[in-house]
Amino acid sequence: MRTIVILILILALLIIFVLPWWGAEEEPQQMQSLPIYTQENQGIYTGTLPCADCAGIETTLQLAANGSYTLTQNYSGKGTFTETGQWEKLPSNKIHLKNTRLFYEILPNNNLKQLDTDAQPIKSELDMTLIKQ
Repeated sequence: MRTIVILILILALLIIFVLPWWGAEEEPQQMQSLPIYTQENQGIYTGTLPCADCAGIETTLQLAANGSYTLTQNYSGKGTFTETGQWEKLPSNKIHLKNTRLFYEILPNNNLKQLDTDAQPIKSELDMTLIKQ
């Protein structure tokens, strides 16, 4: 009886650890594709976005060919803030500022419309558009 239990245990271990690799061909490693920063998305975008406690946020977003960005936000009467980082174009025709929760939809005229932190349209009557210069 003891031998049968040991044999069943060995068979179970073989099935768990060997069977998944049995006859599996080694797949070639794929190189990670680098993001493509198209000419149409590079450039400087400006606009005044709504602000909850000020007259508006004068915004300038510069998207560079090397995938870097500079975002300058001037909160009317409250100060100017600048940040830099990397951007990417998502397959859903959206721009994401990496390491942030900032997303923009690319409009048919190549302007950008700010999205919410889940990359969804903001339900508002206010203008959320940055115009390409």
